[in-house]
Amino acid sequence: MIPNQRRWDYDVIRDIFNRRDSELMFQIPLSSRRASDEWYWLADPKGIYSVRSCYKLLDSINEPPDSCIWCKIWKLEVPAKVKNFIWRAVANVVPTTDNLIQRRVEVNSICPICNASNESLLHILVKCPFAKTCWLLSLVGFVGGCTNFGVWLENLFTRCSSADCNIVAMICWSLWINRNGKVWRNKFGRVSTILNMAGQHLFQWQQAKKNIFIIYEPAALNHGSMYWERPREGWFKCNIDAVTFHSRGKVSFGAVISCSEGRFFAAKCTPLLGHFRAREAEAQGVR
Repeated sequence: MIPNQRRWDYDVIRDIFNRRDSELMFQIPLSSRRASDEWYWLADPKGIYSVRSCYKLLDSINEPPDSCIWCKIWKLEVPAKVKNFIWRAVANVVPTTDNLIQRRVEVNSICPICNASNESLLHILVKCPFAKTCWLLSLVGFVGGCTNFGVWLENLFTRCSSADCNIVAMICWSLWINRNGKVWRNKFGRVSTILNMAGQHLFQWQQAKKNIFIIYEPAALNHGSMYWERPREGWFKCNIDAVTFHSRGKVSFGAVISCSEGRFFAAKCTPLLGHFRAREAEAQGVR
Protein backbone atom coordinates (compact mmCIF):
# COMPACT_ATOMS: atom_id res chain seq x y z
CA MET A 1 0.00 0.00 0.00
CA ILE A 2 1.01 3.61 -0.51
CA PRO A 3 1.97 5.20 2.84
CA ASN A 4 -0.81 7.28 4.41
CA GLN A 5 -3.17 6.36 1.55
CA ARG A 6 -5.84 3.70 1.34
CA ARG A 7 -4.87 2.25 -2.03
CA TRP A 8 -2.49 -0.30 -3.48
CA ASP A 9 0.89 0.61 -4.86
CA TYR A 10 0.39 -1.09 -8.21
CA ASP A 11 3.94 -0.59 -9.48
CA VAL A 12 5.57 -2.14 -6.42
CA ILE A 13 3.19 -5.10 -6.35
CA ARG A 14 3.72 -5.84 -10.05
CA ASP A 15 7.50 -5.71 -9.55
CA ILE A 16 7.46 -8.19 -6.66
CA PHE A 17 4.68 -10.62 -7.53
CA ASN A 18 3.73 -12.43 -10.71
CA ARG A 19 0.72 -11.41 -12.77
CA ARG A 20 -1.68 -13.94 -11.25
CA ASP A 21 -0.86 -13.02 -7.63
CA SER A 22 -0.91 -9.32 -8.41
CA GLU A 23 -4.42 -9.49 -9.87
CA LEU A 24 -5.65 -11.45 -6.87
CA MET A 25 -4.17 -8.88 -4.48
CA PHE A 26 -5.80 -6.01 -6.34
CA GLN A 27 -9.18 -7.68 -5.81
CA ILE A 28 -8.79 -7.53 -2.01
CA PRO A 29 -10.96 -4.65 -0.72
CA LEU A 30 -9.19 -2.16 1.53
CA SER A 31 -10.77 -1.08 4.76
CA SER A 32 -11.85 2.52 5.07
CA ARG A 33 -10.86 2.57 8.74
CA ARG A 34 -7.38 3.61 9.74
CA ALA A 35 -6.96 0.95 12.41
CA SER A 36 -3.56 -0.71 12.66
CA ASP A 37 -3.21 -4.13 11.07
CA GLU A 38 -2.76 -7.23 13.19
CA TRP A 39 -2.37 -10.94 12.62
CA TYR A 40 -5.48 -13.09 12.95
CA TRP A 41 -5.62 -16.89 12.51
CA LEU A 42 -9.02 -17.78 11.04
CA ALA A 43 -8.82 -21.41 12.15
CA ASP A 44 -8.99 -20.36 15.81
CA PRO A 45 -11.92 -18.53 17.46
CA LYS A 46 -9.48 -16.17 19.24
CA GLY A 47 -7.36 -15.66 16.13
CA ILE A 48 -4.28 -17.18 17.77
CA TYR A 49 -2.18 -19.59 15.74
CA SER A 50 -1.27 -22.97 17.19
CA VAL A 51 0.12 -26.15 15.70
CA ARG A 52 -2.95 -28.02 16.94
CA SER A 53 -5.37 -25.70 15.10
CA CYS A 54 -3.26 -25.91 11.95
CA TYR A 55 -3.27 -29.71 12.10
CA LYS A 56 -7.06 -29.73 12.49
CA LEU A 57 -7.43 -27.38 9.53
CA LEU A 58 -5.24 -29.49 7.27
CA ASP A 59 -6.98 -32.66 8.41
CA SER A 60 -10.37 -31.18 7.52
CA ILE A 61 -9.47 -29.96 4.02
CA ASN A 62 -7.25 -32.86 2.90
CA GLU A 63 -8.99 -36.09 2.13
CA PRO A 64 -7.06 -39.08 3.49
CA PRO A 65 -5.54 -41.13 0.67
CA ASP A 66 -6.88 -44.54 -0.11
CA SER A 67 -4.90 -46.90 2.11
CA CYS A 68 -5.30 -49.72 -0.42
CA ILE A 69 -2.85 -48.22 -2.92
CA TRP A 70 -0.29 -47.50 -0.19
CA CYS A 71 -0.43 -51.07 1.08
CA LYS A 72 0.14 -52.38 -2.43
CA ILE A 73 3.13 -50.07 -2.89
CA TRP A 74 4.89 -51.25 0.26
CA LYS A 75 4.21 -54.89 -0.64
CA LEU A 76 6.01 -54.57 -3.98
CA GLU A 77 8.95 -56.94 -4.43
CA VAL A 78 11.25 -54.29 -5.92
CA PRO A 79 14.37 -52.43 -4.72
CA ALA A 80 13.77 -49.93 -1.94
CA LYS A 81 14.75 -46.97 -4.15
CA VAL A 82 12.08 -47.96 -6.68
CA LYS A 83 9.47 -48.40 -3.97
CA ASN A 84 10.36 -44.99 -2.56
CA PHE A 85 10.07 -43.40 -6.00
CA ILE A 86 6.61 -44.91 -6.56
CA TRP A 87 5.52 -43.63 -3.15
CA ARG A 88 6.74 -40.12 -3.98
CA ALA A 89 5.10 -40.31 -7.40
CA VAL A 90 1.68 -41.17 -5.98
CA ALA A 91 2.10 -38.38 -3.42
CA ASN A 92 3.01 -36.07 -6.36
CA VAL A 93 6.24 -34.81 -4.81
CA VAL A 94 8.48 -35.77 -7.74
CA PRO A 95 10.30 -32.71 -9.20
CA THR A 96 8.57 -32.59 -12.57
CA THR A 97 8.46 -29.21 -14.28
CA ASP A 98 4.81 -28.57 -13.40
CA ASN A 99 5.56 -29.16 -9.70
CA LEU A 100 8.66 -26.96 -9.90
CA ILE A 101 6.72 -24.13 -11.55
CA GLN A 102 4.09 -24.30 -8.80
CA ARG A 103 6.95 -23.73 -6.34
CA ARG A 104 8.17 -20.64 -8.22
CA VAL A 105 11.12 -22.37 -9.92
CA GLU A 106 11.73 -20.92 -13.37
CA VAL A 107 12.12 -23.90 -15.71
CA ASN A 108 10.98 -24.82 -19.18
CA SER A 109 7.58 -26.48 -18.91
CA ILE A 110 7.96 -28.54 -22.10
CA CYS A 111 8.58 -32.28 -21.79
CA PRO A 112 12.30 -32.93 -22.48
CA ILE A 113 11.52 -36.27 -24.16
CA CYS A 114 8.86 -35.41 -26.76
CA ASN A 115 9.22 -31.59 -26.79
CA ALA A 116 5.53 -31.39 -27.64
CA SER A 117 3.55 -31.14 -24.37
CA ASN A 118 3.95 -29.70 -20.91
CA GLU A 119 5.65 -32.08 -18.53
CA SER A 120 3.72 -33.60 -15.66
CA LEU A 121 4.16 -36.85 -13.80
CA LEU A 122 1.32 -38.52 -15.68
CA HIS A 123 2.73 -37.28 -18.98
CA ILE A 124 6.36 -38.32 -18.48
CA LEU A 125 5.46 -41.79 -17.14
CA VAL A 126 2.32 -42.61 -19.13
CA LYS A 127 1.07 -40.21 -21.80
CA CYS A 128 4.33 -39.16 -23.46
CA PRO A 129 4.61 -40.91 -26.87
CA PHE A 130 7.89 -42.48 -25.76
CA ALA A 131 6.39 -43.76 -22.50
CA LYS A 132 3.27 -44.96 -24.30
CA THR A 133 5.42 -47.00 -26.70
CA CYS A 134 7.24 -48.56 -23.75
CA TRP A 135 3.95 -49.63 -22.18
CA LEU A 136 2.59 -50.99 -25.46
CA LEU A 137 5.66 -53.19 -25.93
CA SER A 138 5.71 -54.36 -22.31
CA LEU A 139 3.88 -57.33 -20.82
CA VAL A 140 1.52 -54.97 -19.02
CA GLY A 141 0.16 -52.96 -21.93
CA PHE A 142 -1.02 -49.38 -22.12
CA VAL A 143 -3.85 -48.03 -19.98
CA GLY A 144 -5.13 -44.49 -20.62
CA GLY A 145 -8.03 -42.30 -19.64
CA CYS A 146 -6.77 -41.36 -16.15
CA THR A 147 -6.54 -37.87 -14.70
CA ASN A 148 -3.53 -38.38 -12.42
CA PHE A 149 -0.76 -40.86 -11.81
CA GLY A 150 -2.24 -42.24 -8.58
CA VAL A 151 -5.51 -43.22 -10.26
CA TRP A 152 -3.62 -44.73 -13.20
CA LEU A 153 -1.37 -46.80 -10.93
CA GLU A 154 -4.28 -48.02 -8.83
CA ASN A 155 -6.11 -49.16 -11.97
CA LEU A 156 -3.06 -51.15 -13.06
CA PHE A 157 -2.52 -52.65 -9.61
CA THR A 158 -6.15 -53.77 -9.58
CA ARG A 159 -5.97 -55.65 -12.87
CA CYS A 160 -2.36 -56.93 -12.69
CA SER A 161 -0.81 -59.81 -10.81
CA SER A 162 1.85 -59.25 -8.15
CA ALA A 163 4.63 -60.03 -10.63
CA ASP A 164 3.21 -57.57 -13.17
CA CYS A 165 2.88 -54.90 -10.48
CA ASN A 166 6.61 -55.24 -9.87
CA ILE A 167 7.22 -54.75 -13.60
CA VAL A 168 4.99 -51.66 -13.60
CA ALA A 169 7.03 -50.09 -10.78
CA MET A 170 10.33 -50.91 -12.49
CA ILE A 171 9.23 -49.44 -15.84
CA CYS A 172 8.06 -46.24 -14.14
CA TRP A 173 11.40 -45.95 -12.38
CA SER A 174 13.32 -46.62 -15.63
CA LEU A 175 11.30 -43.96 -17.45
CA TRP A 176 12.14 -41.44 -14.73
CA ILE A 177 15.84 -42.37 -14.87
CA ASN A 178 15.74 -41.92 -18.64
CA ARG A 179 14.09 -38.52 -18.22
CA ASN A 180 16.79 -37.40 -15.76
CA GLY A 181 19.47 -38.62 -18.14
CA LYS A 182 18.02 -36.43 -20.88
CA VAL A 183 17.73 -33.39 -18.61
CA TRP A 184 21.11 -33.54 -16.88
CA ARG A 185 23.41 -35.42 -19.30
CA ASN A 186 21.53 -35.09 -22.61
CA LYS A 187 21.46 -38.90 -22.89
CA PHE A 188 18.34 -40.51 -24.26
CA GLY A 189 17.71 -44.26 -24.28
CA ARG A 190 15.68 -46.37 -26.66
CA VAL A 191 12.45 -48.14 -25.82
CA SER A 192 14.21 -51.50 -25.74
CA THR A 193 16.85 -50.04 -23.40
CA ILE A 194 14.20 -48.87 -20.95
CA LEU A 195 12.40 -52.21 -20.89
CA ASN A 196 15.64 -54.20 -20.62
CA MET A 197 16.89 -52.01 -17.78
CA ALA A 198 13.64 -52.48 -15.87
CA GLY A 199 13.66 -56.26 -16.32
CA GLN A 200 17.38 -56.74 -15.62
CA HIS A 201 17.40 -54.60 -12.48
CA LEU A 202 14.39 -56.48 -11.13
CA PHE A 203 15.87 -59.89 -11.96
CA GLN A 204 19.27 -59.06 -10.46
CA TRP A 205 17.71 -57.68 -7.29
CA GLN A 206 15.48 -60.72 -6.85
CA GLN A 207 18.43 -63.08 -7.38
CA ALA A 208 20.58 -61.17 -4.91
CA LYS A 209 17.78 -61.29 -2.37
CA LYS A 210 17.62 -65.09 -2.65
CA ASN A 211 21.32 -65.51 -1.88
CA ILE A 212 22.15 -66.60 1.66
CA PHE A 213 25.39 -66.69 3.56
CA ILE A 214 27.25 -69.97 3.37
CA ILE A 215 28.93 -70.50 6.72
CA TYR A 216 31.70 -73.06 6.74
CA GLU A 217 32.35 -75.16 9.78
CA PRO A 218 35.89 -75.05 11.20
CA ALA A 219 36.40 -78.78 10.66
CA ALA A 220 36.05 -78.35 6.90
CA LEU A 221 39.01 -75.95 6.71
CA ASN A 222 42.71 -76.58 6.77
CA HIS A 223 44.78 -75.97 9.87
CA GLY A 224 45.55 -72.27 10.31
CA SER A 225 42.81 -71.10 7.93
CA MET A 226 40.63 -68.19 8.98
CA TYR A 227 36.89 -68.46 8.74
CA TRP A 228 33.93 -66.24 9.52
CA GLU A 229 31.78 -67.05 12.55
CA ARG A 230 28.33 -65.74 13.20
CA PRO A 231 27.86 -63.69 16.40
CA ARG A 232 26.18 -65.01 19.49
CA GLU A 233 22.40 -64.99 19.85
CA GLY A 234 21.13 -61.43 20.14
CA TRP A 235 24.45 -59.92 19.05
CA PHE A 236 25.64 -58.25 15.86
CA LYS A 237 29.04 -58.52 14.21
CA CYS A 238 30.76 -55.75 12.24
CA ASN A 239 33.49 -56.79 9.79
CA ILE A 240 35.70 -53.96 8.52
CA ASP A 241 38.35 -53.75 5.84
CA ALA A 242 40.31 -50.79 4.49
CA VAL A 243 42.55 -49.92 1.56
CA THR A 244 45.09 -47.09 1.39
CA PHE A 245 45.90 -44.89 -1.62
CA HIS A 246 49.18 -43.22 -0.68
CA SER A 247 49.57 -41.47 -4.05
CA ARG A 248 46.14 -39.86 -3.67
CA GLY A 249 46.45 -39.15 0.03
CA LYS A 250 43.29 -40.96 1.03
CA VAL A 251 41.94 -44.25 2.32
CA SER A 252 38.66 -46.08 1.86
CA PHE A 253 37.04 -48.43 4.33
CA GLY A 254 34.02 -50.69 4.18
CA ALA A 255 31.97 -52.23 6.96
CA VAL A 256 29.37 -55.01 6.92
CA ILE A 257 27.10 -55.77 9.89
CA SER A 258 25.58 -59.25 10.27
CA CYS A 259 23.03 -60.56 12.73
CA SER A 260 23.23 -63.67 14.87
CA GLU A 261 21.56 -65.70 12.10
CA GLY A 262 24.43 -64.88 9.77
CA ARG A 263 22.31 -62.67 7.55
CA PHE A 264 23.20 -59.24 6.18
CA PHE A 265 21.94 -56.32 8.29
CA ALA A 266 23.70 -53.14 7.08
CA ALA A 267 26.78 -51.93 5.21
CA LYS A 268 28.76 -48.75 4.62
CA CYS A 269 31.65 -47.67 2.38
CA THR A 270 33.31 -44.28 2.83
CA PRO A 271 36.48 -42.57 1.52
CA LEU A 272 38.59 -40.50 3.90
CA LEU A 273 41.33 -37.97 3.11
CA GLY A 274 44.66 -38.41 4.89
CA HIS A 275 47.65 -40.73 5.17
CA PHE A 276 46.84 -43.74 7.36
CA ARG A 277 48.18 -47.21 7.81
CA ALA A 278 45.83 -50.13 7.28
CA ARG A 279 45.10 -50.63 10.98
CA GLU A 280 44.46 -46.92 11.47
CA ALA A 281 42.12 -46.86 8.50
CA GLU A 282 40.20 -49.81 9.89
CA ALA A 283 40.00 -48.03 13.24
CA GLN A 284 38.45 -45.06 11.43
CA GLY A 285 35.89 -47.47 10.03
CA VAL A 286 34.96 -48.60 13.55
CA ARG A 287 34.61 -44.98 14.56
